[in-house]
Amino acid sequence: MANVPTALFGGTLDGTTPVDSDIAPLYADMPAPKGKIVIAGAGHMSYTNVCSLPPAQFVAKLKDMCFKPGMIDGDKASALTKSFAVAWLNRWVKGDLAQNKALQTELPAKFSAASVVYGGV
Repeated sequence: MANVPTALFGGTLDGTTPVDSDIAPLYADMPAPKGKIVIAGAGHMSYTNVCSLPPAQFVAKLKDMCFKPGMIDGDKASALTKSFAVAWLNRWVKGDLAQNKALQTELPAKFSAASVVYGGV
């Protein structure tokens, strides 16, 4: 069976699945090809639109996941996540080798909040 290309996303303000204790060990144990994209200032819900929905500001658990001091703007986190995810899928599902440049140099240069590590890309 071939290794399945896998990308993990994490945020430095994610208290639910912290990068150091949850994301990093998973990444270390995964076979290549693999990617780890860590977003500075992202929380657990930064990859969704849930923080922009009105109930988020009133639900205590969501307040902690959505509105911590120093948290990245939701639109920025979404744009970053979508850009890396689409490039990753185009590379590995479509086989578009041009996406290697986007993943390794172009997107990290465009999104300074992203810390990127790849294995076997």
